[in-house]
Amino acid sequence: MLDPELREKNWGTWEGLTAVERDRVEFVGETTVEHQERILRALRRICGLHAGDGRVLVVTHGGSMRRVQTAALGWALPVVENCGRWLCACENGAFRALD
Repeated sequence: MLDPELREKNWGTWEGLTAVERDRVEFVGETTVEHQERILRALRRICGLHAGDGRVLVVTHGGSMRRVQTAALGWALPVVENCGRWLCACENGAFRALD
């Protein structure tokens, strides 16, 4: 099932621009906090829909995974490699690292 709530951060006015081009454009888009709130809300909803099912596989963007890492660990890993995986549990709405 596709869930638009799991999409990467909305870069708004910076979408598709190079670093040099971004220096000349004011950022209007989703903040990191807004991105994290959206991702965690989606994961909590998914966990609620599958309570008692055991494990659920969720595939998303590396930046989105980093927002979950921050919620679970208090910090994010520096890089999430393409096709990388990171395991966590959602228990009573809180996230806990399993890796």
